[in-house]
Amino acid sequence: MKTLHLQPTVPHYMQTFRCIGADCPENCCHGWRIDIDEQTYKKYQKVAIYPLAKKLQTVLQPSAQPSRSTYAVMQMQADGRCTMLDQDGLCEIHAKLGSDHLSDTCMHYPRVFSSVHDKLYCFSTLSCPAAADLALRQPDSMTMAVMDMSIPGKAEIPLENILDFKQHPHVALEFLEPIQEVAALVVRHPELSAAEAMVVLSLMVQKLARHFAEPDPATARTALARTLTDFCRPAYCLEARDVMAQAPRQLSARLTLLKGITLKYLQERKGRPTFMETLAQAARGLHLDAADQAEAEQSCLVAERDWFEPFDRRHPHLLKNYLLNEFGKNNFPVGKSLDIETEFTSLAVRFALIRLYLIGIAGDRREAFDEQDYVRLVYRFVRNLEHGSFFVDTLNAMAQQGYGGLAAAVILLR
Repeated sequence: MKTLHLQPTVPHYMQTFRCIGADCPENCCHGWRIDIDEQTYKKYQKVAIYPLAKKLQTVLQPSAQPSRSTYAVMQMQADGRCTMLDQDGLCEIHAKLGSDHLSDTCMHYPRVFSSVHDKLYCFSTLSCPAAADLALRQPDSMTMAVMDMSIPGKAEIPLENILDFKQHPHVALEFLEPIQEVAALVVRHPELSAAEAMVVLSLMVQKLARHFAEPDPATARTALARTLTDFCRPAYCLEARDVMAQAPRQLSARLTLLKGITLKYLQERKGRPTFMETLAQAARGLHLDAADQAEAEQSCLVAERDWFEPFDRRHPHLLKNYLLNEFGKNNFPVGKSLDIETEFTSLAVRFALIRLYLIGIAGDRREAFDEQDYVRLVYRFVRNLEHGSFFVDTLNAMAQQGYGGLAAAVILLR
């Protein structure tokens, strides 16, 4: 059996991550489409163990648009469960054929691989409850290190993104790693909350975007280096926070935007029952069903001041680790769009929604509000809202309403 040996750079939590199988509160083999790659599909056609062989032939359906990575699709049960799960919630393929017979989707989830200047990275999507728990709750979970990793039966790994300055000569890619390091320094600043760090980063992103647009590469590099040096200084970050704090908070606009995004999601998609429970709990804590907008705004302020902020100040790493994981997983500052403002605004919208829902949950649970509320909200949020094109469509809709780019991000963050 072939084994692929890798040495990716990973956050600390990935070194201890293990699938918890049947003990998982929201199994990844339930509710999602499971793509079967061509190599794995051909393996399944050669299985001679009965009745497993006949079952595999029955449950595999040709993909509507077959490709190397999506050659076929696993048929799901009426309740959304994978047809290959046994009565204990464990995978029959893994149990009877071994891990080398798992598809790329099942083999690698929740791992996300990317290559930056020929250096391999591996993060996790936090839709996995076990990964979310490790990533958020451990203060040092985002410390980076090289890890030995072996993948049985695979000749290659599916890279989410390949970023190479030689292939894409852009100053943003040239400075990608320094920008990530400075962004991480800002987020880790001990005197900044996660929300304050994001506001400071919005100012940094605004400056970097101007530098990226500079037609002269030498001038752009000089300006980039100067800006990054400024934001490396803790005192400069505090000054930036204080300057941004002088602008009036637009709570009404923030609530209207975030409620609108939530309603758009509920109208277009049907969330899992557990996520719907979470949204209902947040709505109770925020009194979002109040007829009077002023009453809802006051409820939000009280829940934030009295219940969320005191707990968040005592456990700042919870939301900060979410941000650091997103920076690495999505190759901030360029991501798939290769546009820093688009990438940052997308993260700002997601962060603002998560924070608002946490404020509502804190207002509902009060003294009982704890770390597990963060973990539960994050993995439910990611698996319901972040998988798919919802946020791309949302950003386009916001821009059409006049809430595009960094201006909208700042409204949502303050």
